[in-house]
Amino acid sequence: MDLAKQVCQVHGGGAHRGLLAEFGIVIPQGIAHIGRRLPQLVEQPELPDGFRVLLQRLYARLKERDRRVDELEAAFESEGE
Repeated sequence: MDLAKQVCQVHGGGAHRGLLAEFGIVIPQGIAHIGRRLPQLVEQPELPDGFRVLLQRLYARLKERDRRVDELEAAFESEGE
């Protein structure tokens, strides 16, 4: 795994898991696990509406972060050529 992704994944993953745990949602360590589960969680009607909106925003942030990391990796790769 590239360094840029590792740095981004370390920041915030534990906080996200902690927030989810407050609602009884246990997800394995690793931001990738959170990203995979968020679309499913947003659809769970038993969760409060406000919390589901928060999960939607979190998912959007994770997707945006992944997009920026991909851009950085592409820039680093093109500089190395």
